[in-house]
Amino acid sequence: MKKKISIVILTYNNCNETTIPCIDSVLKETPHENLEIIIVDNLSTDETREVIKEYEKQNSKIIKAILNDENYGYAKGNNIGIEIASGDYVILLNNDTVVTPNWIDTLLALFDKDETIGLIGPVSNSVGNEQMLACPDLTIDNFHAFAEEYVNKRKGNYFFTENLGFFCVAISRKVIDTIGVLDPNYGIGMFEDTDYCLQATKAGFKLAVSEDTFIFHSGSFSFKKLSSEQYQEIFTENRKYFLSKNEAEWGISQVSVAFWDKLLQDVNRLKLYYENNNESLPPALEDIMMRTDSQSALLSILKVIEDESKELNYGKILCPE
Repeated sequence: MKKKISIVILTYNNCNETTIPCIDSVLKETPHENLEIIIVDNLSTDETREVIKEYEKQNSKIIKAILNDENYGYAKGNNIGIEIASGDYVILLNNDTVVTPNWIDTLLALFDKDETIGLIGPVSNSVGNEQMLACPDLTIDNFHAFAEEYVNKRKGNYFFTENLGFFCVAISRKVIDTIGVLDPNYGIGMFEDTDYCLQATKAGFKLAVSEDTFIFHSGSFSFKKLSSEQYQEIFTENRKYFLSKNEAEWGISQVSVAFWDKLLQDVNRLKLYYENNNESLPPALEDIMMRTDSQSALLSILKVIEDESKELNYGKILCPE
C-alpha cells in the first residue's frame, strides 16, 4: 500500500505574492493519490482566508483549511496542522515556496534508503545553512529551467547534516511519535527548527538533504516586515530559550563548519572523479586541496574561541540578575 503524505502549509497574509503561487504549484506538481493538504491560517488580515476556503471548496477531497482565531506563530501554527495530519510523512512547507516537478518522489525516496533517516530537506536558493545554493539572479519567474537542469545532474545525490531549514522539511511519522511536535515556546519563530532537529538527532534519527530536490524559496516575507530592532529582539530571546532548554549553543562557527564540510565533500568527489578516470588533477583543484587542511584548522580554532566566549555568558543567561 502506498504511504500517505500530509502537507502542512502555514499562511499569514501575502496572499497573491506567495500563498497562491505556492498552493498552485503543490496542486500541479504533486500526485493527488494518498495526499492531504492542510492549510493553516494564522489570522491573516488580507484576502488569504477567503482564498484558502475557496481552494478547500474546489479541492474538497485533498485540501482542509483551518482558520485560527489568532496568530499562533510558526511552531504552534504548524503544530495545529501536524496534530490532525494522518500521513505516514508530514511535510511542512512555507507559503513563500514554489515546488518543482517530482519533488515528492525525490524528497521522500531517502526514507526508503535508510530507515534511520527521520527528516529530509531539499536544496534551495534561500536558506540559512548548507542547503543553500548561491543563485542571486533567480526569481519566481525564471527558476524553473535552473532547477530542472540542477536536479537532473544530481539524481540520487544526498548528504547528511545536523540542521535542516524548515521552509520545506519532510518528517517521518516515527519521529513525530517519538519526540512530538515543535516547541511553541519559540513564539513567532526562529530556533524552533534547530531545536526540533536537535531533539531528533538525540533520539537517534539522521537528517538528510536531497540534492535532487530543488524548492524555490522567496525568503520569509513576515520576518522581512519586522524592523531590525524587532528581529534582533526575537532572535536574542529565542536563542536564550534554546540555550536554557538544551544546554547547547548555536553559533556562526557551526554554520560555517557545516558549509565547509559540504564543500570538502564536493571537492573530494571531484578529486575521485579525476582519479577514477586516470586523469591528472587540474592545478586549480590542487591549489584548493592544498589549502583545505589549513582552513579546517582555522574554523576549528574559531569555534573554540566562540564557544569559550559564550561560556563566559552562560551564567548570565541561565541565572540572570
